[in-house]
Amino acid sequence: MIHEYQLLQTLMDNIPDDIYFKDKKNRFVMANKAIAESINVLSKDMIGKTDFDFFPEENAKKYFASDNRVMESGKPFIDEVEQRLGPDGTVSWGSTTKIPWREKGKNNRDYRYNS
Repeated sequence: MIHEYQLLQTLMDNIPDDIYFKDKKNRFVMANKAIAESINVLSKDMIGKTDFDFFPEENAKKYFASDNRVMESGKPFIDEVEQRLGPDGTVSWGSTTKIPWREKGKNNRDYRYNS
């Protein structure tokens, strides 16, 4: 299992897009280098934290609500344009895809993937 995790992390860290997984409480459980660098932290420092730990409250609320919509509906949204606010206040726009993920053998939606 550790080997597979390391392979996944290596792949994620070499993709230039922001990729992360969150649990049902909106805490990061895995994040790649691109998203960590975009908010000036290390990937490992994101684990267990939420958007509220990295973004102004107004933006964190938007991200939280967006992620919850995906989790509650069980339906992905693909290529939606989302405003992004950097830690220095810079505003950018990006295409976002959010996909709910069900843990094998479970009916609940525990994690979501975002790119």
